[in-house]
Formats: sequence, C-alpha cells, structure tokens
Amino acid sequence: MTTTNTVLQGSDWKAQIAGATSDIRNPRLLAFCLALIPTVSGTKRGLLVPGLRLSEVLAIAVLGLLLMNLHRHFRVGGAVFWGLLAYSAVTAVVVALHWFNSSDLGPRDFIAYGLGPIVLLLTFTVSYAAGAACGELLLNVCRYLILLAAIMGGLAFLQIAGVAGSRKLASVLTGNQTILNMPNWKVPRGIGIFHSWHAYASYMALTLIVAIALLAYGVRLYNRAFVFPTCMALVGIGLISSLTFGMALLGLGGAAYFLLRKGKWAVATLGAVLILVVSQTSFVSDILSERVNRQSQITNEYGFLPQTVAFRVAIWTREFIPLVADNPLTGHGPIRASDRVFQYAESMYILVLVTTGVIGVISFLVFVVLLIGSLVRRTRSVHISDPVTSAVVEAVLLFIIGLLVLMFIHPYLNDAGSSELLVVLVGIVLGSRHLIGDHRTSQRSEDSDRGVPVVGKAGA
Repeated sequence: MTTTNTVLQGSDWKAQIAGATSDIRNPRLLAFCLALIPTVSGTKRGLLVPGLRLSEVLAIAVLGLLLMNLHRHFRVGGAVFWGLLAYSAVTAVVVALHWFNSSDLGPRDFIAYGLGPIVLLLTFTVSYAAGAACGELLLNVCRYLILLAAIMGGLAFLQIAGVAGSRKLASVLTGNQTILNMPNWKVPRGIGIFHSWHAYASYMALTLIVAIALLAYGVRLYNRAFVFPTCMALVGIGLISSLTFGMALLGLGGAAYFLLRKGKWAVATLGAVLILVVSQTSFVSDILSERVNRQSQITNEYGFLPQTVAFRVAIWTREFIPLVADNPLTGHGPIRASDRVFQYAESMYILVLVTTGVIGVISFLVFVVLLIGSLVRRTRSVHISDPVTSAVVEAVLLFIIGLLVLMFIHPYLNDAGSSELLVVLVGIVLGSRHLIGDHRTSQRSEDSDRGVPVVGKAGA
C-alpha cells in the first residue's frame, strides 16, 4: 500500500474512511463482536465450546470471518504484534518445559499459565485486521462498549445491593462459587460477570476513561441525549461498587483529567456530586467504610504500610521470591499444590518472574515498551479531523501509565477485563493507519508500526 505525501483535507479524509468498508459485509456486527469480546472474557471455559471462554470463541469466529471476507487484504504485523508474539512464545515454551519436567503439573496448568498471552495475541490480530479494513470501526466499537459496560455496571450495583439472582447469574457464568457464597471476612462487592473483582474493575475503569475522553473531545456517540449520561452514571456506579480502590482511583482520576483539561467543569462537578451521593447511600456507605477499614489496617511487621500492601509484600518475600532462587533464568513454573504458598502472586511482575523467570520478565517488558512507543507514535499521525482516534489513544496511554503502577499489586495483564479490552482498542487504533496512510506533514518513516498484508498488497 502506498502512503500519501500530503495532508488530506477533512472532507477527503472522511470520504476515504466512509468508503473503506467495502470488504466488510456487516461492519456494525463486527464492531459489536469486538466490543463483546472483552465484556465476556471473564466467563468460565466450556459454556459454549469445550475448553474455551466465550471471548475466545468470539475471537476465533471473527478471525475466520475476516479471513473469508478480506483474503489478501487481511493485515498482520506491526511492532506490537511482534512484541506480543515474542512474549506469547516465551511464556508458552517456558511453561511447557516446566510441565514436561514436573509430574505435579498437567494440561490445566499449561492452559492457566501458558496460554494467556496467546489469547491476547489472537484478539489483537483480529482487532488490527478489522481496524485496517473497516472505516469508523473504532467509533462503533466504543458505542457498543459503553452500552455493554453500562449494563454490567447496573448488574454490579444489583449485586452489591443484594438483589436476588444477580450474584447467581455471575456465579453460573464465571464458575466462581465465592461470588454466591461470600466468605465472612469479605465485604459484598460488585463483580458483573467477571471471575474476579480486579478484572471487572479494570474493564469498567478503562471504559470510563475512554468514554469521558470522547466526551471531552466533543464526539457525539448517540442520537438520543439521555443515553450517554445514563450510561456514564451506570458505569461510574458500577466501578465504585467493585470497591477496588486502585482501579476506581485510576478510572475516576483519568476521567477527571480529561474533563478538566478540556474545560468541562460543569460535567466534572456533576460527576463528583453523583459519586458523593452514591457513596453516602445507606448500604453503600456501610460497605465502603468497612472495606476502607480492612484495607487500611496497619500490621506489626510492616507498620508503615496499610494491610493490603503489607500482606502482598509478606507473601512475595517469604513465599514467591524463594521459589525463583534456584532457577532465576526460567523461573519456578506454575504454582503447584505441593509448593504450599498462597494461591495468587498478587503482582503481574512477580507472577511473570515466578512462572517464566528473567526471560519472561524481559519479554514482557519489551512488549510493554513497544506498546507504549507505538501508541505515542500514533498520536503524531492522527488526522486533525479524527477526534475519536485522538481521544482513544490518549485514554489508553493514560490507562497504561496507571496500570504499570497497579500491576505491582495485581496481575492485570494476566487477567480478563482490561487486558482484552486494551488489545482490542490498540489493535483497531494501530490497524486504522492503513485505511488512508500517514497524514503527518513530517515524512519520517514509521514502518515498524505498520503491518503487512498476508499476501500481496492491500488497497486503501
């Protein structure tokens, strides 16, 4: 495909985008499927196809349809693709080696620890190819995503309110019995249809930041004026109901950043009032206070740290780090029952180190660097008449920055929710560069971020 050497006018750019869907028979259905993939990524395996989550079934189905529709116009590649491919290969190979060398490990351990990055690679590949072939895909995906997240937020609020059937639905779809039979030491929390509260909260936080960024950039998502504020109220309430404070702060803080940066003071004030009202309602206020008290308790061993952080530091230093000491290069492998350690590593970095060693950590960090670098370069090639891409790229970058910190206390990129949503949005954003080429006045090459057609050249 050839690139344009001049900056296209707004009308020319929009015309090319509008006409870039000739290879896609039903672009709205494609957008809905891409928005649905991260939404159902927390479901249990085997609901529809044995061994697969609903999100994986959807991704495979969309991949097949795109290959049939696009043929030689199906694009793969780019720096993020190769970085994610390397990370996926290292993880799968190292975990497989541990499996072969240990009688305590089985196929389930390989699926749980070795296939996560491969699923992200599949989702990214599908999103990239779709973004490179379908005009206005990103806008439609965001529309459906916000509606789905609003439904999820409403369900989560029903769960924290104790409405009959709301927790049963989540337990059936995710296979997590803890949702239905909450331990006495846990406070009630909204979880949507995700397996964990962190996965649900991260999905809601990223959706909120993207939605508010689009609002701040003046993008009109729905024809009816009441739809967007209603969705935002449900998403905000749903995020708060997760009682996952790190993600709640990231989501609300990111939303406030875009509103204040673009001068939307009235909207920011209204949102703050809504949050205050919801947090002070009778049952929410009591649950919130109990959660804060439990998380902020000071322990004797780490007196300067709150309980939630001190607990993690203790299990890292006592249980997980010693596992890697004998084999730092490839790590200890999947956690076994015989290891007699806490079930969860409670950190993305510790989990990668224990599972795949230094090799895995390096491949993961390379992927993250390539991801951030590609998005930063993408900000320089966004057309002046494309506020949707500008908003989403900046929202994703802000979220990733916060995620780098929060991954110290939870393996978010190894969990459902934001990990799949992140690669969907990034894939579409990076793939969409192929629709009309490079629009910058600068002519510096960015071929490292541009994919290549599987066969031949793709026409724009």
